[in-house]
Amino acid sequence: MLTLTLTLIFICFPTMAFCSNGFAQKIQREHAQPCINQMLTQLEKLSKWDTQLKFLFLCRNHGVIPKGLRSHIPKNIAQSDYGKRLQTRFDRKILATSISEIYTKKYNAVRKIAGLKVKLREAFGLSGYAIEQEEKKLDRIVRRKTREIRKRIFRKLDNLLQEKKQRIFEKNQAEIKKSRKDKNIWFG
Repeated sequence: MLTLTLTLIFICFPTMAFCSNGFAQKIQREHAQPCINQMLTQLEKLSKWDTQLKFLFLCRNHGVIPKGLRSHIPKNIAQSDYGKRLQTRFDRKILATSISEIYTKKYNAVRKIAGLKVKLREAFGLSGYAIEQEEKKLDRIVRRKTREIRKRIFRKLDNLLQEKKQRIFEKNQAEIKKSRKDKNIWFG
């Protein structure tokens, strides 16, 4: 008798039957919200670290060192050829170490995100599709939030490249002046 009643309710009022399922999913998601917030935090960190990695790789490829990663060598040593090579070597090592540390942070964030997905599935009963949809929503939020950070970091890269061009120009001008002085001494 009970099954007949439930069948009649489902046939006569199909929206009521589906409504309870949607309500249950809404409650599941509300209970999972702290876990989803943790996932958002990890995705933000991951996005920032991806941007930093791109920045550091571009710096390495263009041969510039960010100001915060430059080594400081005493001036009397730094002005010699040996000092310049030494500083370049240290700067490259510092840059490589920074890249390695960011990869480690990125790896740990990916592991935490995977653990949170498992928690969403097992503890809160969300389906794989629901988790995937939540992750897509979170990715859109993260992209919007980190857009300004990406712009600021790549503006820094442009400034570093301009400084490099200026240093090269000044170095060439100094060499031209020096060669002109040498010509005047020999032919003057």
